[in-house]
Amino acid sequence: MKKRTLVLGFCLSAIVLTLPASAGNGKEALISELDALGQKMERSMVEGDIETTLSYYADDAVLLPNWGEKVVGKEAIRKKMESDREGGMRFESFSGKTEDAWECDGKVYAIGTYALSLRLPGIERPVADKGKFIAVWRRGHDGKLAVIYDMWNTDIAMGN
Repeated sequence: MKKRTLVLGFCLSAIVLTLPASAGNGKEALISELDALGQKMERSMVEGDIETTLSYYADDAVLLPNWGEKVVGKEAIRKKMESDREGGMRFESFSGKTEDAWECDGKVYAIGTYALSLRLPGIERPVADKGKFIAVWRRGHDGKLAVIYDMWNTDIAMGN
């Protein structure tokens, strides 16, 4: 009985000791996956490539933008992007960094920060912004991630 208890105790200790390391590695891998996708998405935004940018969103995606109304569905997102582009908005730079991420039940949750520079009609110089975001991605049966909720807001106080 003592031998069985000792073996069981050893096995449980080994499991407990390896959990933090494996969980950390999984989290780091997930953050790396999200940041790699984010870099591609950011590049498409700076290039003005609406189709590529939209390819990262699910058909039922919801945008919750800073200083704007909720946008529901990929087609509505397309119209918003096209309208912004036709109105003269152009990204000069865009970078994001995932700070925390976790996966549960086929969804990936990400929290991070962003910095960008964009041209706006009627403003001579590019406008800079920085802030934070939370995004929820859905992992498809093929393993591919698609954004289903995207919310961001600025760190810059209104009027500054």
